[in-house]
Amino acid sequence: MQLSASTPSPTDDQPDIEDNPVDVEEGLPRSFLESKLWFAAFAIVGVIVAVTAVILLTRADSVAQDFSYTELVPPQETLDFSLTNHRGENFTLSDHAGEMTILTFLYTSCTDVCPFIGAKLRQTLDILGDDAESVNVVAITLDPERDSPERAADYSRSLRMFDDWNYLLGETEELLPLWIHYFVGEPVITGRAVFATDEEIEQYGLSAGLTDLNERTANQTRFDFGGGYDVGHATPVIVIDKNQKMRLVAGQSLEPGRFAEDVRRILKEG
Repeated sequence: MQLSASTPSPTDDQPDIEDNPVDVEEGLPRSFLESKLWFAAFAIVGVIVAVTAVILLTRADSVAQDFSYTELVPPQETLDFSLTNHRGENFTLSDHAGEMTILTFLYTSCTDVCPFIGAKLRQTLDILGDDAESVNVVAITLDPERDSPERAADYSRSLRMFDDWNYLLGETEELLPLWIHYFVGEPVITGRAVFATDEEIEQYGLSAGLTDLNERTANQTRFDFGGGYDVGHATPVIVIDKNQKMRLVAGQSLEPGRFAEDVRRILKEG
């Protein structure tokens, strides 16, 4: 995959380290590989340990569901939250019992994973068609210092998700328990972010399954919004069912077609 020659480069008006009075770990800018491998390992090990533990506690004769992505057996408890979205509206998870919620964690200044996850969720909704009416898509910020309502709204428009998801904002104190409960862990702010290369995007499956339009959208968004300091984090995409239980966990390399099949399968359950 090659970025178009017309793809813009980051400009000086992007959020910068000096513009934000937060603690930043000293050091040289890290490559995409350095920035993400540790957090990917954290997510993989954490989810594998949790899933293995609960599977060992279930009956040996339970039937595997054969989802494309990681099924949580038995389904895991959610942690309720009530936050304000990019449109200034309140979203409370428990108010949406009886509906499905797809939950992930992003930040607008991300130079690699986040806009691709957003684009994959856009494509997932398109594939679901009328079934998407029963699905809430929620992205919770990992960067409350920089993710203002205005910036979250512009980011949502860029990904063509303004009316189709809830980009939720809040203070660190109320977000931290959610980051921990939902397999993300506490984000780590480090040095200046480095934009992922074409080769890294392909290697780590960031563009896997995306249409040309959605891949262009993700790239345009990361160059328009990305920059400043980096936020290291894991990248779960969690399916919460109608009973408010966590049922499925995917990640940055999810393919929208296969993910939509899993989502539709859970939607059809009684």
